[in-house]
Amino acid sequence: MASKKRGPYDGTSRTSKWRKQEKEEEHESNVDEIAGPETIDDLTDCIDEVPNEYDILVEEMLEEEKQKLDQKSIPMSIKEEQLTVKAVLLSSTADAPARCLMMDFVQFNGKYGCPCCLSPGETFAIFSHIYPYKSESNDKLRTKEETKATAHRVETEYLSGRRRDPVPEMGVKGISFLMSFPKFDLIKGTGIDYMHCVLLVVVKMILGLWIDLDHKNEQWSY
Repeated sequence: MASKKRGPYDGTSRTSKWRKQEKEEEHESNVDEIAGPETIDDLTDCIDEVPNEYDILVEEMLEEEKQKLDQKSIPMSIKEEQLTVKAVLLSSTADAPARCLMMDFVQFNGKYGCPCCLSPGETFAIFSHIYPYKSESNDKLRTKEETKATAHRVETEYLSGRRRDPVPEMGVKGISFLMSFPKFDLIKGTGIDYMHCVLLVVVKMILGLWIDLDHKNEQWSY
């Protein structure tokens, strides 16, 4: 599920666009004429321009499985009543890094990295991104509809050629493949993973902040 590709094949996805460009361009096979990257920035640009083979493979596999899910149904009889049963995707989960790829959001430790709300958070200690407690917060919760509209705006900007790379808006980088499932709510249907939120001492830390006497005078302990 950890594919960072967007949407089913409709001829407009970034991978499809790259494939089209690849077919249209003819490259000489003479290795001597191929110039390698001269700087780290050049190397990074080269890597960014070519989609990861794993992403392409996973995108194709997911699209194939989605078509099966959409088309197939199971006829059955319950108490002499004939029913047709279909499977739908209602929920999904993954660890924190994979969840960002699945939802096509910025990294969880980046600005607007929260998958549930529209709080930008704050940078702390250079490499950490935190969401300080606020007794009065006006940050809105994310919704399926708003997230989908934002994703389409970001994707349209990129595919129109106005931007070389997608520019995230409110943490949304583009159209997630999961948005193509009609019954699936990308926001409410994507759960917070147990491993990172319980097993990695997060719950223990939160309980300590709430009930430890050392923090009795803090706002969050009231």
